[in-house]
Amino acid sequence: AVVSTQSTGVDKSKDWNWFLLFIPIWVTNVILLLPSFFETSRAIRAPQEGEMEPKSARFIVLYYLFILCKIAAEILICIKYQYSMESLRYYYVFLPLVLIFLGLFVSTVVVTHDSVKKSPAAVR
Repeated sequence: AVVSTQSTGVDKSKDWNWFLLFIPIWVTNVILLLPSFFETSRAIRAPQEGEMEPKSARFIVLYYLFILCKIAAEILICIKYQYSMESLRYYYVFLPLVLIFLGLFVSTVVVTHDSVKKSPAAVR
């Protein structure tokens, strides 16, 4: 995808469709989402066996949200550049990515806090 987006700057004679340029990225998104769909369907089919812990359920939901925010940012980038929308501000375009970074920061702080609470050195 990086090569295809860079080719738009090299060849100014063609009007590239931004939605076509992002196809390799969207294929990667599908590859990232497929294992999560299978894991979720497996957990939904057998909840009585205790396979799904609350932490793993939270992780799967966050994973879906992160991928959906990533796809939303990609679609907004395509709309912004394909249709030359000056009314669509960059902070709206990159807001889903900012939400991903905030979510990663919060989840890192929560995991670090939980691991510090459970460590034997913290008891002393």
